Amino acid sequence: MVVISSVWANFNGAGPLAFTGKNATGAGATDGTEYIAADIDNFKWGWMQELFTREGFTPDGVTEAVGASQIVEALDNKLPAGMVLEWNLNVDPATYGARYLLLNGQGILRANYPELDANVYVGDGNNAAVEAGGGAFYRADDAAGTIPNIAGVYLILPESRGVVSRGLDLAASIDPDGAGRFLGDLQIDAFQGHFHNIINPVGSPVAAQILSATAGGSATLAQGASANGNDISIGVPLTDGANGTPRTDSETRMYNRSTQFAIKY
Repeated sequence: MVVISSVWANFNGAGPLAFTGKNATGAGATDGTEYIAADIDNFKWGWMQELFTREGFTPDGVTEAVGASQIVEALDNKLPAGMVLEWNLNVDPATYGARYLLLNGQGILRANYPELDANVYVGDGNNAAVEAGGGAFYRADDAAGTIPNIAGVYLILPESRGVVSRGLDLAASIDPDGAGRFLGDLQIDAFQGHFHNIINPVGSPVAAQILSATAGGSATLAQGASANGNDISIGVPLTDGANGTPRTDSETRMYNRSTQFAIKY
């Protein structure tokens, strides 16, 4: 945005902003039209016209007021309430006056965030089920979200700390639990079910199915197979000689980078 005074040579040092146009018409010293053009084209209307053009809006004749502002609507269209982004600053968004909330599983007062509530709410028919399943974006009577109620004063936001996002798959084409999930719900970590081959002392696979086994513990064989009449011990994971030493921990996880997630309101 240009500095208006820089394009206006004929002004008086008065008024609340120290710039008042000369009340005169004519050429030279009495001509203040360059300020008028800059004021209209750049400061008052030019940027709004560009915004309207990009959004396909035309002035509708309605006074710009709360709840009826085309300008605000056009701005909101750029990033509507409910959009989530990474917040990699070490301070709360409120510190900057940014219209974002960190997703920490908290309950927020619906009356304070009406657009966010309207955009992300799971719906009356799903409200109780989402709460029972550990989800989010449902309404409750308490900020902790333990009393779901479609008329509750709180909207419960998702917990994103320590959590990786996964695309909602209602067709269950990849996520086996997808058909019963909702936006914002949690799915705990898991390890794909599998069996192990057991190698006998002479190097031949034992034709058996492991029914139960723990690392460093014993494995029970089925299908009538045996290994000299004894259970076979399952050792801790070892390198296969090609892919390095297995990394083990208290959870199954992907290689990741920590961040914070914030939602627009």
